[in-house]
Amino acid sequence: MQDMPTLKQIGTACAGIFGALAQDGARFGLRVFHAGCGAQVLFAESDTPGSVRAGALAASLCQGGLATASAYEDTFGGQTLPFVRSKTDSPRLATLTLQSACEFRGAMLSGPMKLHLAETDEIRYDSGSESGSYSAVVQANEIPDDAWMVSLSQAARCRPEQLALLVAPQESMTGAAQIAGRMNENMIFTMERSLGLDANMVSAIEGYAPVCPPGAKSKNGTRLLPDDFLRYGAFSRLTLARGTDINPQKLANDLAFSSTDIFGALFSDLLEEAGGDFFKIPNLLHINKLAVVEVADPQSGKTYHSGSFRPDLL
Repeated sequence: MQDMPTLKQIGTACAGIFGALAQDGARFGLRVFHAGCGAQVLFAESDTPGSVRAGALAASLCQGGLATASAYEDTFGGQTLPFVRSKTDSPRLATLTLQSACEFRGAMLSGPMKLHLAETDEIRYDSGSESGSYSAVVQANEIPDDAWMVSLSQAARCRPEQLALLVAPQESMTGAAQIAGRMNENMIFTMERSLGLDANMVSAIEGYAPVCPPGAKSKNGTRLLPDDFLRYGAFSRLTLARGTDINPQKLANDLAFSSTDIFGALFSDLLEEAGGDFFKIPNLLHINKLAVVEVADPQSGKTYHSGSFRPDLL
């Protein structure tokens, strides 16, 4: 059994990730500066050859440094696309507790900052843990103003100058890549929030996903979004803990997007049909499923498969 991570360990790991992003900001297309309130900010303002790598690092930051994520290229639907790969041995903590975005005063944020906004019994809150633990990835098209940053620091009970924020618009390559790096979060989120299962039955999870090129459109002219590439191009393998009493084939089937009645639809079309209201999209609880899912059962030594890659739908 793994030792429970401490806030200090998570903070130290995230300080290293944030520091690497800041040090190579120009290569990553990031503007690096301090806000008027003192917060350190990285803003993904331009796409560069290093932006996908920045997105992979952002995915690691979102997961509190508890996951390894990397960027590479591969073919998908006859095209060469950037991919993000991610793996963690702390599935629920890294993905659902840390990476799953929460709303804070109009902006969505992920990462170790969430551990200060709401305490969890999944880590130990030790002293001397400030370094890096007040970092967050913010999905927003614009840099939040100083008032927002100050309110965030107040909610987290820290000084504004302790904040370390990576702001990544969805339309940027960095933003699209960090969303691709959420493939495993989609699985753990779906297990708990859609299927009503305890995600602690998963001992490890790994996956990969193609990155949606900003501005991409389908052959019918429909705008493509990063989530579309998760539903039709992403893969995740879940390894069950020993002693888990669940049907692994059924779990794989239930986690594959092909099991939904909205399979074949693109996110832009679903949003338009819902009148632009995300929460009125049909089958919303199951919308985070992936193209291909594998469930490895250590007791039987077998791996169970469901779904297929469908680049033709993109």
